[in-house]
Amino acid sequence: MKTNMTTVFSKALDRCKNNAFSRPAYTVDLAMDDIVGSFLRFLNRNLYREIGCEKSPEEYKAGIFERIPPFQRNNDKWTPEMQSAFIRNILLGMKPSPILFYSLNDNNSDCWVLDGLQRITCIIRFYTDPDMVIQFSEGVELTSRQILSNSTFEAMLWNLVIPLKVYQFKNEVEAVEHYIEFNDQITHAQEDIIKAKKYLMQLIK
Repeated sequence: MKTNMTTVFSKALDRCKNNAFSRPAYTVDLAMDDIVGSFLRFLNRNLYREIGCEKSPEEYKAGIFERIPPFQRNNDKWTPEMQSAFIRNILLGMKPSPILFYSLNDNNSDCWVLDGLQRITCIIRFYTDPDMVIQFSEGVELTSRQILSNSTFEAMLWNLVIPLKVYQFKNEVEAVEHYIEFNDQITHAQEDIIKAKKYLMQLIK
């Protein structure tokens, strides 16, 4: 029995040292004032250059959503109220948990979205939907158009950041396994995990 428990502890400690959360990643803070363009620069630098810098977020939007891998859940999981609350908290100074990208070719500017699709969708909406309402408190609300056209808010956005982590995987199997381990029984509905697991099975057949 003692030997068995020693083995169990050894395996548990090894699992703590070697898992999706302990994998090294390139980490950077992206400034909120140019966040949509920054997303595309990491996801597809060639397309970003083709479109050109200093373009509107609407012009970057399609290129970003082209980099959503098939194993991802849909980007409609957050209600408008949840999206509004997330943007409000960012404007209040919250630094959210990192958005995760991954690359299969050791290139941090040719990536795919690993985790954070709901947040990415929310941020893009803030910059492309002028009628998105942000409620700061009871009776105090502004539209995204009003916020983005206000010089004081504009200056605030320069100092607000969204953390980004970029992982390097040898193949897509590693990426899907990471995605499942990161989200299973935590943030995703079981149907979303089943979708990822089915995709994984297709890859390893």
